[in-house]
Amino acid sequence: MAPLVITGLGVVATAAAMSGLGHAAADVEWPRLSRTADSVHALAAATWIGGLALTTWRWRGASGHKPAAAWAAFSRVATVAAPVVLLSGVISSWRRLGVSDATALVPMLGMPYGQLLAAKWALVLVMLAIGFRQRQRIAAAKNTELRAIGTELLFALLVFGVTAVLTGTEPPAQRP
Repeated sequence: MAPLVITGLGVVATAAAMSGLGHAAADVEWPRLSRTADSVHALAAATWIGGLALTTWRWRGASGHKPAAAWAAFSRVATVAAPVVLLSGVISSWRRLGVSDATALVPMLGMPYGQLLAAKWALVLVMLAIGFRQRQRIAAAKNTELRAIGTELLFALLVFGVTAVLTGTEPPAQRP
């Protein structure tokens, strides 16, 4: 149990440290909110996508009770982690863009940062739809669809790629 606790603390510390290095570090108005949202976002995304990848790797091609139980357990975790990713991402986006309401987002879509952010949102929405469908299959005691899981993991890689470019792009709200 101790190695698991130590590993967990290390993961949380890493997520907290990372939030102090990116765009959240530049938020002078609400620095704690920005850093907390970024930390929670990274932890929830790691839980969702990391759990999906590990469960897939561990039970790929297996049949029987254990894989079904493992997928049911992962599904419960993902049902919490995915909305946390979405909410913390919206909070982080709102802070990066410096907008006061949804109508102010439209002009941002004409800028590189806004376009990357819109692409990330679209990819995540596809992942959520795939995950929701898998959740329904698991709840109905049907087998998971490995092809759909592979597609969700592919979209996760695309999200990570867009995020990598996004973190190197200056948000409009931080321009002079």
